[in-house]
Amino acid sequence: MGWIAYNNRQYPRQNWPELLHLLENEGEWQQDVSRFIQSWLSEEMEFSVQTSGSTGVPKTLQLSRAAMEASARATARAFEIQPGAHVLCCLPVRFIAGKMMVVRALVNDWNLILTRPDAEALRGMEMHVDFAAMTPYQVEQSMVRFPNRFQSIGKLIIGGAATSPLLESQLNDFPVRAWATYGMTETITHVAARELDKKESNDVFQALHGIQFSVTEEGALRIHADHLPNGVITTNDLVALLSPTQFK
Repeated sequence: MGWIAYNNRQYPRQNWPELLHLLENEGEWQQDVSRFIQSWLSEEMEFSVQTSGSTGVPKTLQLSRAAMEASARATARAFEIQPGAHVLCCLPVRFIAGKMMVVRALVNDWNLILTRPDAEALRGMEMHVDFAAMTPYQVEQSMVRFPNRFQSIGKLIIGGAATSPLLESQLNDFPVRAWATYGMTETITHVAARELDKKESNDVFQALHGIQFSVTEEGALRIHADHLPNGVITTNDLVALLSPTQFK
C-alpha cells in the first residue's frame, strides 16, 4: 500500500504514525479509523463486529483476520481493481463495511482516501477515485450536490440498503460503472453483486469467486464459502435460485 490520504494530503507508509496520531485527536469517525488501522497493523487475528440483525437478533461477531483477507481479495478479483488503485473509504469504520474498505486497501496494495462517512463524503475531495463503496443515500446526495466529483469515480459498489429504480435510472446520467451488492456483517460484506447496466435491466445477483448458493425448503437463501464462519450462512431472504452462483 502506497499512501493514505486525509484532507487531500497523502501520507506515505513511513508517515502513518503521524496520520494515526492526527486522527486520534479529531472526531469520532477519525478515531475509529485510527484505532482499527492500528489494530490491523499490530497483526491482531480476530476482530469484533456488531451484526445488523439480517440473520437474527443483532449480536457481536468475531471475524478472523484470514476470513477478512479472503473477502478483500475476492472483492479485488470481482471488480478488477489493480494494485495502486485510489479507493475511497466514506463509510463508518466502526461497522463492517467501513472496516472492509480499509482491509481491502491494506491487503490489495491500494491507496486509501479517507473522507467523512456521511452525505457530504465528496465535499472538498480533489482526488480521482478508481473504486468506492457507498450507501444508496450517499449516492443520491452525491449525484445532486457534488456531480462533478461523483462522475470522477471509476467503479462504485452500493450496499447497506436496496437501490431504488429511480436511483438506478439517475445513475445512467453518469459515466460511473456501478453495482448493487448483496451481503451482511455475517458474510463479511458482499458475497454477490448485480451490475446496474445502463443499456438493459438486470435483476440477477452474481456470486463472487469462491461463493455458492442454495436455498432452504422455504426458499431462503443459503450462502456457502470456505472463509465464512462455519462455512454456511442461512439468511431470511427469500430468493429465486437460478444456479449455484446466481439468484434474484
